[in-house]
Amino acid sequence: MATTEEWGSNHMASGQPPKLSDYKDLGRGPRSSYYRKLAARSGIRAGGGSFERLKAFTSQIQNWPAWAWHVIKYAGASRFPVPRYPAGPLEGVFSMGDAAKLAIAGDWGTGTKEAQQVSDKMEQQKPDYTIHLGDVYYVGDTTEVIEHCLGKPATWRHGTKGSFALIGNHEMYGAGATGQLGEAYFTDFLKSLGQHTSFFCLRNAKWDIVGLDTGYYSTGLSSGLSFLSKIPGLGFLRKSAWFKPSCRLPQELLDWLPGVFAESEPKRGLILLSHHQCYSGFEDWYPTPTQQLLPLLGTRPVLWFWGHEHRMALYDQFTVPGGIPTFGRCIGHGGMPVECGKKPANAGVGDCKCILYDDRVYDQSINAGYNGYVTLTFNGPLLVVDYFDLNDKLLVAEEWSVGNAGALLGPTLAYVDPDPNLRRP
Repeated sequence: MATTEEWGSNHMASGQPPKLSDYKDLGRGPRSSYYRKLAARSGIRAGGGSFERLKAFTSQIQNWPAWAWHVIKYAGASRFPVPRYPAGPLEGVFSMGDAAKLAIAGDWGTGTKEAQQVSDKMEQQKPDYTIHLGDVYYVGDTTEVIEHCLGKPATWRHGTKGSFALIGNHEMYGAGATGQLGEAYFTDFLKSLGQHTSFFCLRNAKWDIVGLDTGYYSTGLSSGLSFLSKIPGLGFLRKSAWFKPSCRLPQELLDWLPGVFAESEPKRGLILLSHHQCYSGFEDWYPTPTQQLLPLLGTRPVLWFWGHEHRMALYDQFTVPGGIPTFGRCIGHGGMPVECGKKPANAGVGDCKCILYDDRVYDQSINAGYNGYVTLTFNGPLLVVDYFDLNDKLLVAEEWSVGNAGALLGPTLAYVDPDPNLRRP
């Protein structure tokens, strides 16, 4: 692993940190992501479109074999093995105080000044733990983990007691030194955090916060067909598990979860964290993980925070067919250009209901919204979730509590900023 002192030799050829415009309209796939990486490092103009990216890519002949070699390596690569916790029913369960604070961001690993601003603001909240919900761009390799998480131009800040990170699909787009997908996440990023594997649980007397791995199986041939749901007349594919990665939970995680949930069931409220969404009012659904959880949790409602979509959105309780009841919270607005100008699909039969989303414009030149993060503040059975933008403006505050037998009570929207572009459909 390279050190942060070696950053200068690894960083983009222009010597300039990435801009939000470099990531505008970035697709989800290993081939397109690596192409965009090479184009950006070849001097693409800020805000450049497809032609400018192609021109930048083709301007340096070394980009062509580099991209081809990445495609070849990815096609033949195996996945880095998911580590298991050492023997013991509660390994991977970490105690936190009954009065505690978490700061969480998703899709943060871009290396932009906005990403660093989000990380700095999170640290200023003095949380016990910070948590990243996954995605280091473009392909989550060792160089990008170093540049976008561990040094210049961006550093992921830790809480006063530590930090955790989940794995996203982009970390699985890069093959490491041994040719295995996801290697840099497991060997470089997790090592810097002191984290053993891609899932964990934080616990106090009233709450369990369980980090799930939906990124490990987020790649494959089907990832190249996910565009089908955007074709007119094929929108029904958005809710299906067809022609997209399964994002299923790894067996190592499924073997660990029963012991955690069995101890949690009688008395604790349950919060789940993952990279991928199980449903959405805007984009594709990934229903497999919530369906895998049904035999373990039954009809017990949970509060679930995820990223993947580059926006902030809150949902009413909804149950994917064959899944668990979920209050979904999308917070994938940590570092990527935030998508805005699109209304949620709230009217269709079987649609989840988005109750609030941030549609404010931060950068008009690329029509991008505000980056941000959330804090979870626990005080015994009470929980306050605060949603901040990168300027630390409080947008929403919601309150939850734990009732008898771990029942989840809420939410109460204690505060909603009056900005008309903080929309309530």
